[in-house]
Amino acid sequence: MHKIVNTQPKNILNIEFWPTDICNFTCDYCFPGAVTGNYRYHENLDQVLQGFSNIFSFYNQQFAKEKFVLHVAGGGEPTLWPHIIEFCKGIKNLATVDIQLTSNGSRTEKYWQRIAPFLDSVALSCHHKEVDIVHLSEIADYLYSKGVDVTVQVLMDPNYWEKCIKYIDILQQSKYSWFIIAKQVTGYGSYTKEQLEFIRPIYKRLDTSDKIIKKIEQYNLIKSVEIINDEVFLSKDNIFVLENRNNFYAWNCNIGFERIVIDSAGNIKGACGMQILDGLNLFLDTLKNDLQNIKTIECKLQKCNCVLDTHVTKWKI
Repeated sequence: MHKIVNTQPKNILNIEFWPTDICNFTCDYCFPGAVTGNYRYHENLDQVLQGFSNIFSFYNQQFAKEKFVLHVAGGGEPTLWPHIIEFCKGIKNLATVDIQLTSNGSRTEKYWQRIAPFLDSVALSCHHKEVDIVHLSEIADYLYSKGVDVTVQVLMDPNYWEKCIKYIDILQQSKYSWFIIAKQVTGYGSYTKEQLEFIRPIYKRLDTSDKIIKKIEQYNLIKSVEIINDEVFLSKDNIFVLENRNNFYAWNCNIGFERIVIDSAGNIKGACGMQILDGLNLFLDTLKNDLQNIKTIECKLQKCNCVLDTHVTKWKI
């Protein structure tokens, strides 16, 4: 038997929310359909919060989920959603929610001053094509100084490798020791052996020992345990994609019980696009009843390119 067991605590549900599919960047490696502008953003904030309230209530009652780790990210730049600050404020009143925002960091410092009080962690993405690297570093410094857990992830474009390396060098000059990650771009270009070896240890700068311990405890650096017959392996963030072992076709997957993704149209699914249930949507009045029917799914895809999805509990007999 081959099995991957998610190390996320059983009382936590991991939710990824894509509030918009518009972006102010035009990265060549952005995944298909990510920034189409078909669902620019949700206008009715009360409806969004009610949908999340239904999710929190259902998973708490049915699966004893006591905490929700909410990644606000997506295809599109989430800080372009006009209601995001009020959303972050409102969501904290519904349940125990850890808000983790992924952003390109392009908004002004004044904007970050307004949203920072509601954020637990921020992953700032460094995109070589359009980033203002000095501004990005300054925003990381500001957020870090306000007690927000900060990681800057440099998207390592194999076609502009030296430029990406240069940006890592610039970021390392900050007086604060926030985390720096060299992040592999999946489904785009090809890496040399040397480039893959550089990416393998993804952290290019670590924080203080206290912050490292917090990262391990709260942000789950060891993402899963892989069991192959009688052998056991600890699996870190990018290992399955990096080693091209992310083909889980016909495996059973517990995506709906451990991690869900809510896209810009309100559809609830896996980041891979696999449906947990047909028609499952954040905005439907029948959501709580529909969720009663979630079950383990059988993967129909040849590649699982979302790093977090690769670590969802799954097995092949």
